[in-house]
Amino acid sequence: MDLRSLILATFPALLSSSGCDTQSCTLADCGSGASITVETQDDASLPEGELEVVVEADGETRTATCTESDEEPSGGLFEGEDGAVQIRLTCGQTGLSVGLTAADPEDMPDDYRIQVFVDDELSLDESGTFEYSTSQPNGPDCGPTCRNASPVSLTLG
Repeated sequence: MDLRSLILATFPALLSSSGCDTQSCTLADCGSGASITVETQDDASLPEGELEVVVEADGETRTATCTESDEEPSGGLFEGEDGAVQIRLTCGQTGLSVGLTAADPEDMPDDYRIQVFVDDELSLDESGTFEYSTSQPNGPDCGPTCRNASPVSLTLG
C-alpha cells in the first residue's frame, strides 16, 4: 500500500477519534405565531351590527371588520403598511380570532392591544404581553428557530 492510500484509509478513523463531531440537521420548517381569541359569554352569538376589530402590536395599529354571516366565518387580512407580520381576522358566530404570523421570528410582536367596537361603541379593550417559547425542530444548533406565543383568550362582555 502506498503512502497516499494509507492516509486516505486512516483519515476517517483519525477524525472520529480526535473529538471532532459532525452533526446532520433535518430540513423541517416551522413558523412563528401568536393568537388572540375573543369569545362571547355562554357561547352566545356575536352582537348584531358592524364589528370593527383594532389590533395594535408593538406600536403598529391595524383594523379589520367582521361581516355578518350565518353560514361561513368571515374576516380577512388587517390593513397595514408593515409586511413583516401578517395579521388575519376570522369571525365566527360566537367569537373571533386574530392570528399573527411572521417569517422571521424576531419580527413577532412582544405587546398587543385589541379593541372590539360594535356599531362604533367600544365593547372590549384589552392589552398585554405575549409569552413566547422557542423551538428548533431540526435539533440544537440547526435552523430554523421558531417563536410561538401561548394563546390569549378573552371574553366579550
